[in-house]
Amino acid sequence: MDMIGSIMSHKVEVMSMNDEKVDKGFELAYYKLSYRRRFIRTLWMMAWGILALFFLHWLGTSVYILVIVGIIFAVVGFVQAFHNYKLWKKEENE
Repeated sequence: MDMIGSIMSHKVEVMSMNDEKVDKGFELAYYKLSYRRRFIRTLWMMAWGILALFFLHWLGTSVYILVIVGIIFAVVGFVQAFHNYKLWKKEENE
């Protein structure tokens, strides 16, 4: 089932690659955002991820699981933020 979702998501993204990217206002679809907005959304999601970890700790989740999940969130978040920042600056210079 995950494979079907991934294929459909990729198809939609490829179909909309030439569409104008949204840099102001509300846009629900991540792939329609400019790289600047993707970067900002990534930073917001990292903040929500930290809150989610505190909530899981409050629920009594094992500390080892919290550390592993926290490290995964941090690594993926920073890689995604760096990637979006780099593409934002590249797009800005063009």
